[in-house]
Parts: sequence; structure tokens; C-alpha cells
Amino acid sequence: MFKKIQSFFVGCFIILSLNQCAKRGSPTGGPKDETPPVFIKAQPPIETTNFDATRIRIYFDEYIKLKNLKEQLIISPPLENEPVISPQGGASKFIQIDIEDTLKLNTTYSFNFGQSIADNNESNALVNFQYVISTGDYIDSLRLKGVVKDAINRKADEYVSVMLYKIDSSYTDSIVYKSPPTYLSNTLDSLPVFNFNYLSPGQYQLVAIKDENSNNLFDPSLDKFAFLDEPIFIPTEDLFLLNLFKEATPYSAVIPAQVSQQRILFPYRGPKHIIPEIELLTQLNDSITTFTEKIKSKDSLQFWIHPPEFDSLQFLVRVPKLDQIDTFTVRKKSTVDLDSLTLLLKPNGALKTTDHAVVETSTPIARIDSTLFSLFKFDSIPVEFELELDQTRRALNVHYQRDFADEFKLNLLPGAVEDIFGSSNDSIEKKYRYGQLEDYGILQLSIEGATYPIIVELLDGKDQVISTVNLDEKEPLTFDLLEPATYGLRVIYDSNNNKRFDSGNWLLKTQAEEVKYFPDPIEIRANWEIDQTFIIRN
Repeated sequence: MFKKIQSFFVGCFIILSLNQCAKRGSPTGGPKDETPPVFIKAQPPIETTNFDATRIRIYFDEYIKLKNLKEQLIISPPLENEPVISPQGGASKFIQIDIEDTLKLNTTYSFNFGQSIADNNESNALVNFQYVISTGDYIDSLRLKGVVKDAINRKADEYVSVMLYKIDSSYTDSIVYKSPPTYLSNTLDSLPVFNFNYLSPGQYQLVAIKDENSNNLFDPSLDKFAFLDEPIFIPTEDLFLLNLFKEATPYSAVIPAQVSQQRILFPYRGPKHIIPEIELLTQLNDSITTFTEKIKSKDSLQFWIHPPEFDSLQFLVRVPKLDQIDTFTVRKKSTVDLDSLTLLLKPNGALKTTDHAVVETSTPIARIDSTLFSLFKFDSIPVEFELELDQTRRALNVHYQRDFADEFKLNLLPGAVEDIFGSSNDSIEKKYRYGQLEDYGILQLSIEGATYPIIVELLDGKDQVISTVNLDEKEPLTFDLLEPATYGLRVIYDSNNNKRFDSGNWLLKTQAEEVKYFPDPIEIRANWEIDQTFIIRN
């Protein structure tokens, strides 16, 4: 008995010792698996003709999973009812597709999985795997290639749907709003390149849509759009370029809303250069003050009223250029708050000599007492200034002589500013510091090869516009007082000379105005001057 127990403990000791040794010298497992799944077979087989099945299975040599299938899978021609595809959320050695639609006769269908198929362990993708079948006697085999670019932005959007509509007796321009295309492709998320395979010969209209609703239809209020000016004939060896733009939204008034006791908001939609007018139709007492303001950087107007003594107000909103008139009635709300006067002194940080002090207010200004303003240079030297009320009556510009390295202090005593509701400010002060001349750089720019008129835009590192210059003829440009940073340049061909970028329109068959980007970033350093030539090649 003792020998058996002793043997048992010895055995356990040996097993534990081996286990500890195994931990100290555990194997690495070999090189990482970087091989994508391998296609084995499909039922029905790939390139089956006279296809009439409702279920498809595609087999692989290992467990696979499907990633971002909604974005990656392209079925062409598109199906009215989406097929049921598995696995989703799990792993399997096969993909199952259950077709819940009636397929068109004599048509080649392709299922391009993009980068959605990956092995279950290491996520190695099987790129652009296609399952192809035909409901007819043969597989269509023609191809088409091209590139999508953005009309105004440097980089094109990802996942742009590219579409071919067959031009036959039923084709009209309105088909892009109503019906899915004959063939569908996509640029996916890597390069703005599209490829069509398995096409039949014929005449087609080529378009592209940044399809925000994922419904294969063009919604001008949401989607960007691109089209070729002329139909294409397949087969062709040409490479096509599509210029993606957002159509200008037609003007429309939006129902106004009372947002405070003294303020009614009038939103609208449309091009930035179209601003409606508001006319109050309701007769008010002479003691009531009203004021209409355009909100900066928003497509909205604000109607101010004091005192807010009304039950309802009727307004007429119109755009004279468009001969469009809307009438609205706003009923008074008792649940909204009163607006109160607050002041904000701007700008902040180190200023350029082109900057000046600004007093912004939360409510419209009615009166200013300049005797309650004071401006000092280096804290003690009084400085002469002029006050200018902005047309919005929500900003007060303070003008004065300034130079590099100057420092100022602006003081406002109580009562310096009074709004239309009779409220006035408390004491407030702010210091302003101007940078040194050597803190900034200069860009000297010449442009070669342009067709005038043009719009030249200086951009920051995120392609936001810093400065705009309109040119009717060739001339050198100087951008000075530039902070050290990386900048960009673009030129807009202002073909109608209206001093702004014009987008395209599908029904009017107009393309967006042409835009050229300077190919390289421009580095501006402090106390440096750079001479740069922008050569535009068409």
C-alpha cells in the first residue's frame, strides 16, 4: 500500500515538473498565418448558365467570417429584395446565399464580396472574390474601368456607387431617381477606382452616387452625384473619369419656430447667396420694437420682438429674385425662456495687424455710450478709437491704430452697451497682444497656364479656406502675415464669373466648375518669404 501511495506522489511530482518545464520553454507556435482563405467549390458552380436555383453555397478550406458585408458586397445587377447571406456574426466553412427575388431572364449576375471574406483566426482577407452565374445560355464578359474624383475636395469619398443604365426605349433622365441601375460597381474604401465585369454590349449612361440611403437611387437632398456628358458604348477600352458634386439645394422656406420669448427663428434651405426677406403682416402697437437678423454661418434668420406682447404673428417670407412667397403663422409659446444680454470680447491669442477688437453680444444692440469705453496702449497710454456697429447689431467693431508687438487693454464700464430690451452690460475688460513681424511668413504666388477668370484659394492643413482672391487676368499674388504652418492652394475656373464655385446639375446637364489643386503642401516658416509658381496643366 505504501509503495502504491509513494508511486502515486512520485508520478504527480513528475507531471508537475514536466508542466513547469513546459511553461518555461513554451513553443512560439511558428510564423503567423498570413494566407487568406482558399476557394474550394461552389454549388451551383461558378459561371453556371441557365441558373434557376434559389440557394447558393460557396466552400472554403478553413473557417471564414464576413466583415462589413453591407459596405463590401456588390451585387450586379442589383436585386430588388436583398438576399439572406450567412454567416453573419459567426464563422463557417461556407457562405450561404438565399435568393429572395425573381432573377431577370438572359442576364449575367455577379456577387463581388470586396474585402468582406476573411479567415476566422487572423482576419486575412480574400480580396474581390466573385461568384458569377447567368440565367441565359452564356456569361457576359465585357469590362469597363474608371476613376471617381471629387469636384471641390482634394480627396474623393469612400464607397461611391458607380452605375450603368442601359439606354433603350424606356430610358429617361428621371430613371436615376426611380429605378436601380442595370449594372452596379463601387469604389470601396481604398482607391477611387471602379471596375465593371461581366457586362453585355450596348449603349449606357454612366453615373456615380454617394448613396447615403443605400437604396441605389439618387436623392439630390442627400447624395453627391456624377455623370458623363455623353452615353458610352460597350465594348470600349477607354478609361472614364467621373467628377462627383453635390447639387445646389433649391431654395425652400422652413416652418419658423419661437425659440425664446423675444425671438423667432426662420430656417431655410438653398444656395448660400440666396437670402430671403421677412415681412411682418400683423399690425403691432408703436411701442413694440422689432428687428430681423441674418445668422452668420447658418441658413437662418432671426426675428426679434420687444416686448413680446402678441398671441400670434403672421409673416410673409419671400425671395424677390425667385418670385417665391411663403406665409407662416407663429403662435406664442409660454414655455420658452427670456434672452439675456451677455458680452464676449474677441479675438483671442496673438493678433495680426489686420485684426481689431470686437465686442459681440447675445442680443441686438440698441444704444452705445462711447464715453464708457476706454482703450489703453501698454496699460497706460490712452488711444483714440472709433466704434462701428455691425449691420447685424450683434457685433461692435473697435477701430484704432496698431502695429507689430503692440499691446492694448479695452475697458467697458457699466452701461456702455444697451440692447433692444433695455438691458446693459457690467464692467468688462480684455487685453490684446499683437505678434512680431518676424513671427510670420510671406507667400509670393504666380499662376501659369490658367484660363481666366479664376478664384484662388489659400487653404490650411485641413483644406479649409483662409483667403480668397478673384482674378480676371494674370497677376502676381502676395499672401502675407501667414502663421508658420502647412498650407495648400486651389484654383477654381470661374466660368460664369460670379465670384463663387458653382456645382453641377444632372437635369440641366451642367458639370461643376473645374478645380485644380497645387500638388504639394507649402511650408511657411516664421520670418521667411517663399516664391511659388502654380503651373496648371489641363
